[in-house]
Amino acid sequence: MLRHFLEAATRPDLMVVTGAEGGGGGIAARPGRLSVLAVSVQVYGRPEIVRYVPAASFYPASRSRLGGPQGNAIPGTAGG
Repeated sequence: MLRHFLEAATRPDLMVVTGAEGGGGGIAARPGRLSVLAVSVQVYGRPEIVRYVPAASFYPASRSRLGGPQGNAIPGTAGG
């Protein structure tokens, strides 16, 4: 899903995504801890974790807390 938006002809200036904590942390990882997903997302923007949502906030409750990575497009790149 992220790839669809990040590689589209008209790209968003800002994306906010809610996902499992591990996935969000992976996308916002720093050098030395980057996954293929993190590299591909960071080519287009600057992801950051802006908030964690407790598992109890969902019905049925999630088994792990959820992270909300937010990404801003990098001006002058394929995404900005």
